[in-house]
Amino acid sequence: MKTTNSAISELIDARGTLEPQGTSLMFQLAINRTLTNYTDATSHSVVYPAALDQNITSGSNYLVRHIHSGLGKCPDQRYLLFGYSQGASLVLDGLEKLGAKATEAVASVILVGNPFRVPGRLSNVNRQGHYDNRTAYGRFAQQAQKTNRSIPMLSDTLDRSGRVQDICLDMAEIQDLMVVHALQSMS
Repeated sequence: MKTTNSAISELIDARGTLEPQGTSLMFQLAINRTLTNYTDATSHSVVYPAALDQNITSGSNYLVRHIHSGLGKCPDQRYLLFGYSQGASLVLDGLEKLGAKATEAVASVILVGNPFRVPGRLSNVNRQGHYDNRTAYGRFAQQAQKTNRSIPMLSDTLDRSGRVQDICLDMAEIQDLMVVHALQSMS
């Protein structure tokens, strides 16, 4: 892992439930390819338990602190966020807490297997990166609807920005799609 403070882009990933600490297996290939092709990029994994209890609070707070700290050292820093399953919930929560100025530094967000996915969002894409109009809800979004709880979602502004891809979990071609999106965001 590269660790310079003056990187132009930092790839931050949040792993799924029970994955070991470190880069999520879902994003390993995409992150490694990106780091190989861009020498001014670094990678960082969110530190949090990723346990069965789905408690993302420590990880979400870690993500927010990490981005705010990075922007304090390098105001031109850009962030590419990756969240898989429970990590997608963490990224959504972190984005809600970041604040407008710090959110502007987020160049790209890729969510895969988002348990709070809702249909009709512009950021919903299929494995080819095209708008996905399926009406399926994520598992936790379904539970929230049944119990009349709110569903964490991207702001409408971020959803319409073109910087977010919320990919319904379909293993075929996901790795290539993530690499392409990450590389385009860094151009």
